[in-house]
Amino acid sequence: MQRLKQAAVSPDTRRSQHAALWNSFSKHPTERRHEALWNAYQPLVRHVAERFNDKAGGTFEIAALIDAGNVGLLDAIADFNPKAAARFETLCVPMIRSAMARSLTVQRSKEKGHVLRLELADAIGRSSAPKMQPLPEVAAFAALLENLR
Repeated sequence: MQRLKQAAVSPDTRRSQHAALWNSFSKHPTERRHEALWNAYQPLVRHVAERFNDKAGGTFEIAALIDAGNVGLLDAIADFNPKAAARFETLCVPMIRSAMARSLTVQRSKEKGHVLRLELADAIGRSSAPKMQPLPEVAAFAALLENLR
């Protein structure tokens, strides 16, 4: 239902609403006004997340991308100077995308680290078979690196 109301609002009306929010927030920054700004830009975060996912082949969960994008949105709200000549969206969209990319990089490195730990445990297990002398961990790392090549 809210989506229909937002779609009916013209871009000029939305811009003037955002300008009023920024004006109010810059004069008297309160938690309530900060939350109002954050809520006003949620459709933008969702849009950026959907486009990010489409360009990445549609392999990510939109909810996870939106969560990461919200971090970028909060950073952008903190960094933005409403008296600057640039529009907020000019700063905000790259920061949202960057936060999404960082989140995916961290997620992938955790997954990769988990796989490497499993491979290392497997290499140590193979190196300490009953017929062979147990190898020190350095040799197990060497064996793992050899298997990865």
